[in-house]
Amino acid sequence: MSLSTTDIIKEQYINNLKNLLIENDNSTSNTNNEIIDEDFYEWEIDDFENFIDNADDMESPEFNICKHKWNLLLYSYFGSFIIYLQNKDIKNYNDNICTKLIFSFRNYKDPSRYKTFISSIYCFSNTNYDYYSGYKNEIYEDQYIELIKPLIEDNKIAIGVYIQVYKNNKIENYLNNLRNLIKDEDDYYDVKGENYYEWAIENWGEIEKSSGLSPNFNIDGHEWKISLYLNEAGFVKIELDNFNSYRLKDNEYFYINYTFVIRNSNDFACYKAKSSTSLKRFSKKEDKIVVEKFIESKDLYNKDEDTNKSLVEYNKAVLGVYIRIYDSEQKVNKKLTNLLKSLIKPEENYKIKEENYFEWRIDDWEKLKNCWEYSPEFNIGGYEWYIRLNPNYNDFVHLRLEIRYSFNSKENESVYANCVLVIHNISDISCFEAKVSSTMKAFNYNDWSIDFSKFIKRENLYINKDNSDKPLVQNNKIAIGAYVRVYEKL
Repeated sequence: MSLSTTDIIKEQYINNLKNLLIENDNSTSNTNNEIIDEDFYEWEIDDFENFIDNADDMESPEFNICKHKWNLLLYSYFGSFIIYLQNKDIKNYNDNICTKLIFSFRNYKDPSRYKTFISSIYCFSNTNYDYYSGYKNEIYEDQYIELIKPLIEDNKIAIGVYIQVYKNNKIENYLNNLRNLIKDEDDYYDVKGENYYEWAIENWGEIEKSSGLSPNFNIDGHEWKISLYLNEAGFVKIELDNFNSYRLKDNEYFYINYTFVIRNSNDFACYKAKSSTSLKRFSKKEDKIVVEKFIESKDLYNKDEDTNKSLVEYNKAVLGVYIRIYDSEQKVNKKLTNLLKSLIKPEENYKIKEENYFEWRIDDWEKLKNCWEYSPEFNIGGYEWYIRLNPNYNDFVHLRLEIRYSFNSKENESVYANCVLVIHNISDISCFEAKVSSTMKAFNYNDWSIDFSKFIKRENLYINKDNSDKPLVQNNKIAIGAYVRVYEKL
């Protein structure tokens, strides 16, 4: 059966989209990526002008192309709109779909009248499960008026997407390089989850004018967003915000390591990456990471010697982050805790209500000022405790165990407890210094701490211990712990 004129024009239109991608690949030297599948989907929308005039969103039906499930999402605001392509079937953290695509807006009656927007090479992963997530392209009001509005007829428009899926070998090599930049220097925490997310910036000029916000993304149940600025010093500034931190309890926290990366929009081999030098903690009051000087903005346009490409090219770049999240419970060594436990003498006429160990990891020891620092709070025996530290008190490390409960208690109430405080090498628990309270303490309204004002001479932190070939402070890291035994009267 012969095709109608309209069908022939539409077929030519789809072929034109494919050819535009080929031309773009040739012009950007993106010719070495093997295409394993490609296909086209189109969505006809009624009442489009009214949608643009009102802050609203709408989703296409879910569609299957290139052996994957997708949908389109539109979000309108102040005469502008954002279009997202979202993947719906990636489940595993290490699964990725490497794509390039072209969005097309056309007159719904005439396929020869259309406007296109070609994407960067983009990596989909299972981070793209927030409602406003996925590959994002923003159509500003002036672009809408000039390019899109003339295509609307009868208040309708047809929106299409042509997707090419590439073989994953290059993205896998790239991701392995980013993973390997994260150095787990010690076996202190279990890895709870990790993944890579990237944000294709299709108009770098807008970043230079003001700033930019990535779509929300999810890694290991945590919701994140990246903010990007050019600061006054002429550097690219990156902020990573966590949206779940406010839900944490006062004594809850977790740690991450990360690698930020800016890459060429069409080449995984051309990139600049920077990794965290130590674990970063997130809590209710610590909800973001800021990298003030990721790269000088002028260096974004320097040609890489190996690829002959710059990070920002054709007004585009891709910003990515690889995040590794650790279990909030540290791996407490039973040998150490049993030793600390044995240092506390039994108390007559009292029974043990609860005893437990808490540890506070410090990854930037030299940054601590000569003033009081406080550990996260922890609960033992139904009471909130914390460690108070002065890293240089008359040339000594000064440690205290304090109880939070006492500030809200009645004057005649007491909490009976004893403790051992310990400092140890972050990766070798045989290298430690411990001090035990000589007797059980009655914590009350007027006396709420066990104090070790001369716990250890500060200079001795850097000298190898007699029973170890390591000092207490190593690679600017240290661990401070408290074994607390809470009693109640018989």
